Parts: sequence; structure tokens; C-alpha cells
Amino acid sequence: MQTLQEQHPEVFSAFLAGYHVLRQSDRFWAGLSTDIVIEQTLMRSMKSVGGLTRGRGMGDSQQTQWLLSRPACADMNSGMQEVTGSENTTSGQHAESSQSRMRRDDEDMRSILNFLLSRDPFACDETLRSISTGVTADQIVNSDRAKEVGYTILESMKDNAVTDYTFRKKEQVVIMGVKASAKVDGLLRESDKAKLTDALVSAAAQESEKDIVDETSDIEYVLDGGSLLHRIPWRRSDTFVAIGQTYVEYVQRMYMKPRIVFDGYNDGPSNKDATHLRRSCGVVGPTIRFNPEMVCSARKEYFLANPNNKQAFVQYLGDVLEKDGCQVLMHKGM
Repeated sequence: MQTLQEQHPEVFSAFLAGYHVLRQSDRFWAGLSTDIVIEQTLMRSMKSVGGLTRGRGMGDSQQTQWLLSRPACADMNSGMQEVTGSENTTSGQHAESSQSRMRRDDEDMRSILNFLLSRDPFACDETLRSISTGVTADQIVNSDRAKEVGYTILESMKDNAVTDYTFRKKEQVVIMGVKASAKVDGLLRESDKAKLTDALVSAAAQESEKDIVDETSDIEYVLDGGSLLHRIPWRRSDTFVAIGQTYVEYVQRMYMKPRIVFDGYNDGPSNKDATHLRRSCGVVGPTIRFNPEMVCSARKEYFLANPNNKQAFVQYLGDVLEKDGCQVLMHKGM
């Protein structure tokens, strides 16, 4: 190829004119590059049964003989096909224009459109967001400005010796996979709920001795929505519809006509902020814009550690429970 222009100028001119493909048939769009043709002919015969890579004990001389005999073997193969009348032929129709391929392409296109419409990637603020998982990037993420960051690093390397220059982590690109966390310190002491529970049980026992409860009367249950959130485990492969249905089935199985009270989680400072920080252990999960049909790709602990995620899921779960006949109360933050 290096001496092609001098030894075979006509072939060199054909290459420059664009005639650099090979054809094994007269079908439309059947022109292939030389490396692909080699893979489909020579390499295919080497890797098939009886080929060069399927035998044992083949030295250099045997390999050379095998390679040099391939043209003669190909001529013999073509002659046997003509004699027996079993020549392999293909249809003149291109594979991409068949009915099955067009039907599959149409199904794939509709799947992509439904995927994008369910997530609505263009109806959001200016923050970066993953279309597949709905995770919203933190303010420190600058992967969309990677080119600018790279030029800044190159500019800072000028007039510096290689041994003296150090790549600083704070100057590099920050991707969405970086987990944010907050330092938890100086919180209020945790309340002793065990003593409070004992006092409530003791008071309820005293009242039950005074008044006889009619067993036929309706019993109303009041559930703590925050406790209910953490009681049901989430599976990573479930959609939010399936997760909501799990809560509905649990409430139906355990209670009759319950009233479920949820706290507010993003309405400003609250007297439960210290408890929320203590439970999260400083973990700050990313904001995820989800819809019911989306698969939950994050762990429940990280998902609920973000107050925006928690409030959005509480609102969704409240609507699902109300449709099932439960009475849901959304308490605003204090």
C-alpha cells in the first residue's frame, strides 16, 4: 500500500475516486470495506470448524500452507457448487428494507419516544439531569463544562516544570456520581421514646379498666406516615407504581379505615430537622425527578435522605392511598 502510487497507479487513482469497497453480490448497498470482507471470508473460515484456530499441533509451516491454499480451496468450492447446483445465493432485497426489520425499527422508535415523553427531559430547570434515572446534578457538578475545565488546567500548566506541577482535585471535572454529604455535629440530644411509650401504654391500660369498649364499635387507626415510609422495604427493580402498591397492600392487610398523617419535609425549618439529620448520618441524596412508571434505581435510604425526593414521594403515596379509601393528612412543617 505504501508503494501503490508507483507500482499500481490505476488502483491508486481508483482509491482516490472513492472505489475502495468490495462486493460479493450485485445487491444494492452491498459494498463493504476490505477489512469487513476479510472478516466475513478469510477470518470466518479460520475460526469455523476445521479452520486454523480449531486444530491442534499446527506449526508455522502448516499455518503457511493453510493460508496459501485458501484461494485454490475457494475455487474448488465454487466449482463443486456449480456441479451440484447448490450455489448459495441471497435475496436482492437489503436486510434493512425487509418487513420484519422495518416493524422492529418502528417498535424501537416508539419505545424511545414513550421513554422520553414519560420523563419529559426538556421541561425542567437548567440543572443537569439524567434521563434514565431522573437524578438531578448537584450545583458542584460541572461535567458539562469539561472542555472549559480542561483548557483551564492546560493554562495553569504553562511555565511549570513537570516535577513541580500538581493536579488539584478541586480544579478537575466533577461528575454526577460524586456523593454529597454534610457534617452532623452539635445536634440536640435524642429523646427517650422508650419512657414515653411506657407512659402511654400505662395510661391506656388505666383508661381501659375504667371504660368497657364495645367490641362491635368501629375502631379507627391513626398511622404515622414517617414510620410507614421506613417500614416497607424497596426493591431496586420495582417501579414507583409497584412500590406504592406495596404500601397499599400493607395498609389493607393490617388496618381498617386508617388515617395516615405525614409530616412536611421541605417547608422550611422544623422542630424535627435535628432528628432527620441524625437519621441520615450526614448523607445527602441527589434530587430525583421521578414519575410512576420509572424504575427506582436508588437505595431507599439515599432517596429519602433528600427532602425534595421525600416530599414528592409522600405526595404521590398520599394520592395512591386516598384512591384506595384511606384518609391522608399532610402536615406542614413547623
